[in-house]
Amino acid sequence: LPRIGISPALAILSISVFTIFLIPTFSFAQVQPPILNNISPNFGTQGDTLDVTLNGDRFANTATSSFGAGIVVNSTTFINVKTLKANIKITSGATVGSRNVTVTSGGQTTSPQIFTVNASSTLSVVNQTPNSVTLKAANLMDGHVYRIDIYRSNNQLYTQQDVGSPNILISMSKR
Repeated sequence: LPRIGISPALAILSISVFTIFLIPTFSFAQVQPPILNNISPNFGTQGDTLDVTLNGDRFANTATSSFGAGIVVNSTTFINVKTLKANIKITSGATVGSRNVTVTSGGQTTSPQIFTVNASSTLSVVNQTPNSVTLKAANLMDGHVYRIDIYRSNNQLYTQQDVGSPNILISMSKR
């Protein structure tokens, strides 16, 4: 009777058919493609350097990752067949928006997962007079609260303002 051997744990499908005399009559091997299930975190801000965990299956220790335009992959570290860790640098000029993240392992590439680049936050002076200043905070992450501290020239705290909107104008006058 023919025997069939399958090795899915190695991400290789190997089928060998033998005759009753154990003489191989047919042999076939196919590497199973890697799978990328999710990435965490799945967002970053222009100028950030961060570690991203890539979860999936069938990763080889030679696996590489790609995050698209404006994102430099400094390293992709093999943790195990289900986990990789990528250290990335989002350039300050990276276009804001979504990117496809893929893993290439064993010469095959995964289906993509989405990574989003957010604009970097800014705080700028809109108007300044001897008695007042108006600041503009822009591109703050929605749902977060930021505290803006204003100091006098002698390093004494002048005022604090909590900001919770992505874009806001802050006006302060001399006391």
